[in-house]
Amino acid sequence: MIDSDRARSVFENLLKNAVESAGDGNPQVEVRITNDKRGFVHVYVMDRGEGIRGSDAKKIFDPFFTTKIHGSGIGLSISQQFVKARGGHIRLYSRDGGGTVAEVILPKSIHALKPKEKEPS
Repeated sequence: MIDSDRARSVFENLLKNAVESAGDGNPQVEVRITNDKRGFVHVYVMDRGEGIRGSDAKKIFDPFFTTKIHGSGIGLSISQQFVKARGGHIRLYSRDGGGTVAEVILPKSIHALKPKEKEPS
């Protein structure tokens, strides 16, 4: 079981990045979920934004690396750590026709998310 709040923050971060990549334009974001034969779930967050510059590709998961004016550069780094700690991977790559694909790959065995327990008042 994994902490649903942290898992949610991974996908919120990816969706926020996808929407922001459109700039002032009309964001076009698509989400697709598939299963593979090896026991993994793949979640794709796809946008039609600027895409990933070649020079940024190797640094995209580095802590404090950002291409945003007001970004902190920790969202993708923390997301990657969370997913890796659960036996998964995050990949970001350019999309045919422009834009970016963020692919989160997680073992099916952790698909049941455990809600964060509330502390007693």
